[in-house]
Amino acid sequence: MNRYEKITKTDTDLIPKDGSLTGSYLCTWWMQSPAATALGLSGEGLSEWRDALCTEGLFSREDLFHPMERENRSGIIFLLDDGWDLPKSGGTPISNDHYGAVDPDPEKFKEFGNTPTERLSAMNRAVRDMGYAGLGLWISPQKCKTSPDATLSDREYWEKRAGWCHEAGILYWKVDWGEQDFDDDYRALISDCARRLAPGMLVEHAVVQKPCTHHHGDDFPAHREARARRQMSFADVYRTYDVLEPFDKVCTLMRAHEALLAGADERGTGRGLINGENIYGIVSALGLTAGIMNYTTEARACVRWQRLAPPFGIYEADYHYSDEQLCDFLFFASEICGWAPCKGRTVRESAPAVMSRGCPLPVVSPTGEHAPFVVASKNPKTRAFSVATVTRSIDPVREAYFPADVTVTDACIYAPVGVFGVFNSLTVEFDSPIPEGARVLTQDLCDSFAYDATALVTIEGNRITLDGKDLRYLSKVSRGHNDRSEPSLIIKISY
Repeated sequence: MNRYEKITKTDTDLIPKDGSLTGSYLCTWWMQSPAATALGLSGEGLSEWRDALCTEGLFSREDLFHPMERENRSGIIFLLDDGWDLPKSGGTPISNDHYGAVDPDPEKFKEFGNTPTERLSAMNRAVRDMGYAGLGLWISPQKCKTSPDATLSDREYWEKRAGWCHEAGILYWKVDWGEQDFDDDYRALISDCARRLAPGMLVEHAVVQKPCTHHHGDDFPAHREARARRQMSFADVYRTYDVLEPFDKVCTLMRAHEALLAGADERGTGRGLINGENIYGIVSALGLTAGIMNYTTEARACVRWQRLAPPFGIYEADYHYSDEQLCDFLFFASEICGWAPCKGRTVRESAPAVMSRGCPLPVVSPTGEHAPFVVASKNPKTRAFSVATVTRSIDPVREAYFPADVTVTDACIYAPVGVFGVFNSLTVEFDSPIPEGARVLTQDLCDSFAYDATALVTIEGNRITLDGKDLRYLSKVSRGHNDRSEPSLIIKISY
C-alpha cells in the first residue's frame, strides 16, 4: 500500500475566508512594463511604464494590474507605484521636478474629479469596489517644483497632502526615492505630518540602495544599519528595498536583521513593521509585510497565511539570532543586469544562519556539507507558529536546497503551524502534551481543504515529527507534477 493512501481528505478549511488589513500590498511596478505594451505605449527611460498608470490600464480592465484573485484581495492594499502622479510623458522622460505632487494627474485621471481630494477619493472607491482593502500610493520625498504649493514650507506642504489623503481614505504611503531620499530628518517630517493629519495611514520608508552590498563598499553595512535604526524610530513600515536574484533571500535576511536589531532600542513613534517585498517564505515565517510585485503561487500562499498570522512590529516580540553567519557567494561571468554590475567578480552576501521572533531559535542539524538559512516566529496576536528554510547560492550553484533536520519549540498546541521550504525532517515541540486520539491535519496553503495526515506523523508526548519528503508531498498534493513553486503548508493539531 502506498503510504500516501493513508491520508484522507476532510471538509475542514484551516484558512479564514476573509483577511483583515495587514499592511501587505499588491504593487503595480513590475506590471507597468507589460501593461504599457498591451496599451500600445512606448518611450525612453521607463516613461512608458509611468504612462501605463492611467484610467484605462488600472480601472477599465482587470487583466493588466489585477492578477490576484478577488477572493484573496480582502486585507490587501492596491498600491500605485512610480508614475501615478506624473503628467503623461508621451514617451519622453519628464523632469524630476514633477515628482512629489501626491495628486492624481488631472489628464490621466480626468474621469475621477476636479480636485486632488475628489480624484483620490474616487480612485480609492474604485479600488475598494475591486475587492481590495483600499488604495496605497508611491511617494517621492520632495516637493513638486511645478506645483503652486512649491512655495509652502516643507511642513505645510506635507500637512496639506496628508490632509487630502486622510479625507480620501488612503491607507498607505510608500516613501521611496526623490530629492530628499537620503535625508532621514526630511523623511521623519513626512511621517510626522501623516501621523498627525492622517493617523490611520501607514507610512513606509527605506534605505535607497543598489541590490548588492559590494556595490557600495566595505563600510556600507554599518551605514545601512545606522540608517535602519534611525528610520525605525519613526517608520510605520521599513522596507528592505530592492534585491536581485540570486542574492535576494540572503540580502533580505541581512536587511531584516539590521531593522530587527532596532527593536532593542527605545520604542519609536511608528508601528515598526518590516516589509520584505516579494521574498515570500521569509516574509511569512518572520512576520513581515509583503510588497507583492510578482503574483506567484508563493505570493498566494503568503497572503493566505497572513490571515492566520498577521505581520507584527519590531516592538511586539523579542528577536533572537545566531552568532554564526552563513555566506552565499557566486562568480559572475556575465552581468545580471545593467544597474548592478557584477561581471568578472565573485560576489558575497552574509546573514545570520538562524533567526527567530517571539520564540527560541530553531535547532538546525545539516545533513550535508551546507546548512540552509532557517527563520521562525510565533505570532504575538494569534499564537500561530511559522518556520522556513531558505535556499542558498554557493558557487557554482544558484538557489540550492540544503535539507536539514530542524526542531522548533514553544509552538502553541491550539494554533496552526506554517511550514515553508524544504526539510530533511521537521520536529515541532508544543507547549503542552498532545491529547490522546488527536489528529494531525495539514493543508496546502493554496487549497481550501485539509487532509488528515496523522498516519504520516510520529507523535511523542508534546512533539510531532514529519519526514521532509512527506512535507513536500503534503504541501503540493493538489498542485500537479509540473508545479515548481516553493513548498508551503499548514499543520494543525485537531482534538
